[in-house]
Amino acid sequence: MNNIIHEAVDVQGLAANIERTNENSQKLSYDGGNWAGIYDPETKVMSGGYSSDGETFDDDFRITDVDEENALDSLRFCAGLYSEYGTIALPFGELKVAYEVVCHRDAILHSCEECLFEE
Repeated sequence: MNNIIHEAVDVQGLAANIERTNENSQKLSYDGGNWAGIYDPETKVMSGGYSSDGETFDDDFRITDVDEENALDSLRFCAGLYSEYGTIALPFGELKVAYEVVCHRDAILHSCEECLFEE
């Protein structure tokens, strides 16, 4: 039963993605098309997720208050945070802070690992 529900949700998500694709929206891709999204400059919303074909995607991300020049960055930040956070729904400012916190933490961990190898 869970598989049927999951498949139904996937189909609904793909249908919604097709509806959102209009001449004002911009298609986005990151990491060779593994992550894809759509940015709507009118609503300043970026929707995206993992893409198996570079065109369609699961609705894993919904980032609001995104200026056009930050649309691709919002997809990139989400892709970087996905393994830790999963589905992400945030305003762009909060997404950027979360990404910077994780990057800072990872940099500290990396420098600590280098110290251990030097000893």
